[in-house]
Amino acid sequence: MDFDWLMKARDYLRVASHTPGDLKIKVNPAILSAPGFSGLPKFDELPSGIDDVKVNIFTQTIHVRYQPDVIPTELLDELLSTTDTQRAKAITTDLQTRLGVTLLS
Repeated sequence: MDFDWLMKARDYLRVASHTPGDLKIKVNPAILSAPGFSGLPKFDELPSGIDDVKVNIFTQTIHVRYQPDVIPTELLDELLSTTDTQRAKAITTDLQTRLGVTLLS
């Protein structure tokens, strides 16, 4: 997965609700037919700072419970809303460091 993939994926996602530690994202089903979106990252264990991830195919939502002291709520909000590519890259790099993972090549 690369940064361009992440930026294109945002076109198919909408924040349904977001409070500190609890993020619910509505997923447009059109993402299933979009090129390049079949291989989503998978983890044997959730990264540190993420408590739970649930996908509900019936409601087309992803529900993420996270630790706001590790992942600031404002940072996620900004990542999902910014149109500044350089700022989005900086946030992504920061989040990868906070979570101790490498998602983007």
